[in-house]
Amino acid sequence: MKNISVEEFKEMEKNGEEFFLLDVRTKSEWDGGHIDGSVQLSVSAVQTEIENVIPDKDTRIVVYCATGGRSLMAVTVMQMMGYTNLMNLEDGYVAYREV
Repeated sequence: MKNISVEEFKEMEKNGEEFFLLDVRTKSEWDGGHIDGSVQLSVSAVQTEIENVIPDKDTRIVVYCATGGRSLMAVTVMQMMGYTNLMNLEDGYVAYREV
């Protein structure tokens, strides 16, 4: 697992790098605003649903929440499930909106 800053994430976007963008906030938070291209799956559903959403455990995945806490929990669960290419967006959506 790698922590990435919002600046690093925006550089990945700008360069057209391929990754799956996972928002682990609640549906109501997601409805209130999210990063374009993200898929919403609340942190409480990660353990039971992630394999249906992202079956390939080698997929490059960037995980974010509001400020970084829930995404770190989700990444930890996903690591235990065998996902190998995970990135946690530090400071989450709050920081993304400010940059």
